[in-house]
Amino acid sequence: MTIWDKNIFLDIWWHVGTYSIRFINHNKNKNVKVYCFEPHPETYKILNKNIELNNLKDIVIPINKWVFSRTTTVKFIKNLPKDAAVSKIVEDENKNTIDIETISIDDFIEQYSIEENKIWFIKIDVEGLELQVLKWMEGFLKKTKRIKIVCEILNEEKQVKVFKYLEKFRFKVEKIDNFNYLFYK
Repeated sequence: MTIWDKNIFLDIWWHVGTYSIRFINHNKNKNVKVYCFEPHPETYKILNKNIELNNLKDIVIPINKWVFSRTTTVKFIKNLPKDAAVSKIVEDENKNTIDIETISIDDFIEQYSIEENKIWFIKIDVEGLELQVLKWMEGFLKKTKRIKIVCEILNEEKQVKVFKYLEKFRFKVEKIDNFNYLFYK
């Protein structure tokens, strides 16, 4: 199987799609499918508008769920600033929270009938929860032989933990810029 046969890209925390839209526009493989996860309902509306405005309905599959350790429901902060790129899981219930559906990567693969060996690229930008998201994908990371993951990691302590965690799956790392890293195997 060549890289061109592997045509599935997972965007974990799409937000408004800046990174993925750029990626799609520069990608030579027009058979790519992008599954984008955006849990917050307001941002999800913007995501769908961006998909429509950029004529990406045949390429981008929006999923209004948060990638989590299991498929369940969690509480998120409801009212975010207009420029917020993050949503936040909270423990307590109050008038400023909403229920958000979650999905595990294993359940996603099953529900969407994804061939695991066709997933070739994952973008993770989850504002501090990178290690948790990677741990929630552990089964997939163990099984996959070839994958690229771009991950934004905002602080040095978390960088060290993510590097150490992915090392046990034999990932190599390249620094893209101050906060973004490419992990691959």
